[in-house]
Amino acid sequence: MIKHYLNNPFHYVEYVIGLLLLVGFYLASTYHYLLFHSLIEISSIIIASGVFMLTWNSRHFVENDYYLLRGVLVCCRF
Repeated sequence: MIKHYLNNPFHYVEYVIGLLLLVGFYLASTYHYLLFHSLIEISSIIIASGVFMLTWNSRHFVENDYYLLRGVLVCCRF
């Protein structure tokens, strides 16, 4: 699987997208603070929801309940 990933000519796409997001956030922060703050808040809510969905749907496979508690607490922070 690793060889297939390294032979793929598009394996840098994730890094380019992440870099473009960071540059976009920086440009938004220099342009308008309220826009930047709103974008960061929406992004953090999306990430927290993803963590919650991942931990909630994997609760049957994980023996340690700490991960379930951690995933629920990450989502309840908002």
